[in-house]
Amino acid sequence: MSIPETQDELEKAWVTAYSPETIERALESISDKPLQQRVMHLVMRLCFRGIYFPQMNKRAWMKLIAQNRRAIFNLAKESISKRRAGQKRMTKFHSDLHGASGD
Repeated sequence: MSIPETQDELEKAWVTAYSPETIERALESISDKPLQQRVMHLVMRLCFRGIYFPQMNKRAWMKLIAQNRRAIFNLAKESISKRRAGQKRMTKFHSDLHGASGD
């Protein structure tokens, strides 16, 4: 294999490793992990990707975020639903607490 062929193969491997589809599959493979770990995994993949495919300006970062919007949206949706569930539990807890005290 020549040096240019090796370079082409390496570039293809990096493009595949950091594609939005690969990132989504990686997040699915750790779906049993806490939300914070999955968010950190996504952030680290996007930042580490910048070493090989530099995002030096806002436009490049916006493009990267747009390309990974489905993974970002899924994590955001899960975060919002967990937060709402936690708020409902706290509301019920306070309601039960005040109801039991006779107020």
